[in-house]
Formats: sequence, C-alpha cells, structure tokens
Amino acid sequence: GGVGYAPHERSDRNDVRRLIKTLLRKGWDEDHLFVLLEEEATMQAIMNDSFSWLSSQGEDEDDIVLFFISCHGYYHTTDEPPIDEPDGYDELIHPWDPDMAGWNPDVFILDDELEEKFSTLSSKNIVVLINTCHAGGLIDGSADIAQDGRVVLVSCRADEASSRINIPYQWIFPYFCIRGMWGGADDNSDGCISAEELFSYVDGPVQIRSFISSLFRRRVSVGVSQHPLMYDGWPSGQNNTAELLLIGVQE
Repeated sequence: GGVGYAPHERSDRNDVRRLIKTLLRKGWDEDHLFVLLEEEATMQAIMNDSFSWLSSQGEDEDDIVLFFISCHGYYHTTDEPPIDEPDGYDELIHPWDPDMAGWNPDVFILDDELEEKFSTLSSKNIVVLINTCHAGGLIDGSADIAQDGRVVLVSCRADEASSRINIPYQWIFPYFCIRGMWGGADDNSDGCISAEELFSYVDGPVQIRSFISSLFRRRVSVGVSQHPLMYDGWPSGQNNTAELLLIGVQE
C-alpha cells in the first residue's frame, strides 16, 4: 500500500490480498509474510519495520526474500549523491503520510535510500516486484536496487505510467504477476516458477493490456503501452544464466 485516494487504494488492496492468497496456496507460511496496507505503509514501516521484521525472522543468505510494493512513484528534482542516474534524476516512491491522512507528494523515499536498506540484508536470493509510475528509474542507476543477488521486476519504464484494470479492479502489472504465479509462468513445465520466467510471462500481456486500457482512458485512437523491465542480477549481474526459483506451482 502507500497511497491516498480511493481508486488506487482499492487496486493496491486487491493486489496485495490476492498475492497473499497465492503465496499461501503455493506453500508459503503465513508467519513468513509481513504485510502493510494503506495507512500502515508509512515511511517508518516500509524503511524500518519491514527490514527489522526480516532480521527478527533470522533472515540469512540462503533465504528467498520477496519484496512487493505498489504505490505512487515519480521523478525527484535532482540526482542526489552518489551521482549515478543516467537521466540526471533520482526516482522516488510515496509512502502513506499520517499527517495528511493519505498520500503526500512532499513525503517520499529515494531509490538510493531504498537500496541502502536492501544492502543490509544477508539474502542473496531477493526478488523485488515494484508497481509504480516511472518504476524503471528504480533500476537504472548504479546506486539503485539493481544489484547482485537480486532479480527486480518493475511495471514500466522510467518515462512511463502504470495502468489499472477495472474488471477485476487491480493494477495491470501485479494482475499478470499473480496469474503467472498460479502456474501460467511455468514455461519449462518443471513445477516451479522462476523470477525470470515470471517476467517472460508478464511482459507481452502487460504491454497489450495497458495499450487497450489507454485507448479507453484517453479516448483517442493512438494508444500508449507500458513496458515492464527486469534487472537480472542472480546470482550476479555478470553471471546470470541461472534462474532464481520463486514459487512452486503445486498446491
């Protein structure tokens, strides 16, 4: 969560609940899930409580860590040190701000700050799913979250917005990620779904569905697609021919 008006809240809430249902049905333990919805998703909770919870669970280098976030995202006004952004701007995500009873554009988390938190983890098997506008900007700088030991899937390029589906009421990118986890993404039929297989599954459908959605939203004859991106740094950015297994398809 981490948004402040009804259509976004409803979509995020549905995405998170359906992701939780999927993980539980596919063998994840309920006490291995840490969930923040709406007003719970403050900056403190995202940046401190979630990582402290992982530490309290005994997170280590062999664990698979799945991090999903869906909220507002935008460009920063500059590239804060370390200077690393190809377009000259850091990207940011907006948590819930209790002082505004919702979304506040003046309260944000920089991509570099999020990476500092990820760098405290011991796990070398991290899968990150990010659904925000301009999400590609979270993986295009050298100080961003695109680092070794991780596969990062983002909903769109740095210059694009993310779109919703109205029936069912979800964001397009998480909708297809969750569908893929139910088995459709098992491209090699080995009974498991890797993060890389998941990206292959969502890439085309997200582009097509967002194009169709934009026609209705804009009421014009020329549609606009969003293009998911993947950073594959598993087991490292230089040696990433192996795939990071995320979930089994058997219930």
